[in-house]
Amino acid sequence: LGGNLVKAATVQVSAELTSAGNATALHGKTLMSPALGVYNYTDLNVNVAATGYKLAFTSPGLWGVTTTAFSVLVGPAHHLRLEVAPAGGVAGRPLTTQPSVSVRDLGGNLVTTGSFVLSARLLAAPVFGAVSATTVSGNATFNLIVNTPAADH
Repeated sequence: LGGNLVKAATVQVSAELTSAGNATALHGKTLMSPALGVYNYTDLNVNVAATGYKLAFTSPGLWGVTTTAFSVLVGPAHHLRLEVAPAGGVAGRPLTTQPSVSVRDLGGNLVTTGSFVLSARLLAAPVFGAVSATTVSGNATFNLIVNTPAADH
């Protein structure tokens, strides 16, 4: 009740996200045992960009504590993700469904800042059209034409 550190504490404390609508975004070791009454969380991370996150720390029989709200920002570009897979068409004509690719950070968040030039190539046949596309708000859509029928490759 007096707020003194209890160095002999042995109870475990659990950490969880309580806000921003995505509890599955918290990763790392969320259940800790104390070292001289102190709980050092060293690998907690949140991989979904959002505002209004709060962490709650609880243990049965003890009063819990909740952090003030904080934000997680989108990180730097890390990988590409296929958003729309290409669909067939007629040789010499644009594909029926053009591929769309997005730029993502390590957590899978859409990277909307910056501009990236992406290239496409078909591994089994010549491809023409817009074989490179520049991202707009993290997304790039191609305009591809396959030059030969599928039986040729």
